[in-house]
Amino acid sequence: MTAEQTIAKLGLGPLPGEGGYFRRFYTHPQGTASAIHYLITKDSFSALHRISSDELFHFHEGHPTEMLQLHPDGTGRIVRLGPENERVALVPGGVWQGMRLADGAPAGAYALFAVSVHPAYRDEDFELADAQALAASHPDWISEIQRLTR
Repeated sequence: MTAEQTIAKLGLGPLPGEGGYFRRFYTHPQGTASAIHYLITKDSFSALHRISSDELFHFHEGHPTEMLQLHPDGTGRIVRLGPENERVALVPGGVWQGMRLADGAPAGAYALFAVSVHPAYRDEDFELADAQALAASHPDWISEIQRLTR
């Protein structure tokens, strides 16, 4: 299937601010968890952001991705998710994270995930990164920060 077909099949819509396409399909009645389908393309990366809850990304299909995680202590790492890499990644609450398709993605490439958030996602917890501030606190990651901010 193409990205457009997958977006239509799952009823995904644009995710303002962060980028990509999503649809929430579950929220626990007491707010202990929520879940979305999330899709990125070559043109719609996930901009660096953080929330206070833990997130679990489950790779379902598509092109390999690279997720940048920047920790409060100034360290960082790149997690590769895809058919030949990790299939699940944890992003602890308070960790900056952004994601894009790995280099070499052909036109039309995409990656599809299910993402669960514990406790449930709340809009007021979302914080989009400021590239300059993040580069100052994580100087070893400046080139990646520039690739994953708008």
